[in-house]
Amino acid sequence: MKVGVFNADWSKDYYWNNGAATVAVSAPPAASADPAQYNFEAGTQGWASSGGMIAGVSSSTAQAFAGTHSLAVQFAGSGADTQIVFVSAPPTPAGKTVTFHVWIPPGSAVTAVQPYVQQGAAGGWLWTGDWQPASSLTPGAWNTLTVTVPANAATPLYQLGVQFFTNAPWSGTCYVDSVGW
Repeated sequence: MKVGVFNADWSKDYYWNNGAATVAVSAPPAASADPAQYNFEAGTQGWASSGGMIAGVSSSTAQAFAGTHSLAVQFAGSGADTQIVFVSAPPTPAGKTVTFHVWIPPGSAVTAVQPYVQQGAAGGWLWTGDWQPASSLTPGAWNTLTVTVPANAATPLYQLGVQFFTNAPWSGTCYVDSVGW
């Protein structure tokens, strides 16, 4: 950027008093690098875990689909199990398709994943998921998965999440990021 100083008639014959003025230039605030409802940029956003092999969840910069953070899902289990990471009472509207991005490391014991939504008592606890075997996933890369909330779903939903299936003891980390509709 160039800044010029001119006198009142726009001629260049103007004498500058060094230090008499300050020019400040600032960029507009950056738009969110990840506009998804759950982007994990500022924490876990209420996501939790359930299941014997999951030691916990946290916001991490080790992997990111969009932005700089994702939800790290730490596994530390001693046997085959089914476990979930989820958020309770998400504001997901009925009829919307929810997109999830899941990263599974090479050599993991994960045999399948299933993004899901579950309605509460008003919806009869109906579970809607899209089970994906590990053979349809690319290890060491972001996999895009979707599930559609039934058009007649009772909202707010009870849960929105990802179910992980494992077939052996395993310690490692999977990641979930940019969950939105």
